[in-house]
Amino acid sequence: MKNRLKKDLCEELEKIGISTRGKTLKDVQETAAAKNIPITTEECDMLEGWLGKPKGIKQILWERGLLDPNVQ
Repeated sequence: MKNRLKKDLCEELEKIGISTRGKTLKDVQETAAAKNIPITTEECDMLEGWLGKPKGIKQILWERGLLDPNVQ
C-alpha cells in the first residue's frame, strides 16, 4: 500500500467542488477520507522480463547454430 500524492487527492476533490487551496497533506487526506475517496493505492511489484528488449549477439549466433556448445 502506498499513500496517494497530495496533487492527485486535490484534483479529485476539486472535481467534486471542494477547494483544497492552502490545506496541508493531512487536511486533504482527512477531507478525502470523509468523502469516501481512497487515500492509498495498491501497487504490485513488477518483475522485469525480456519482452521488448534486444537480443545479444551470442543469443542470435546460438539460435542460428553458429556456436558450438563444446567450445568455450
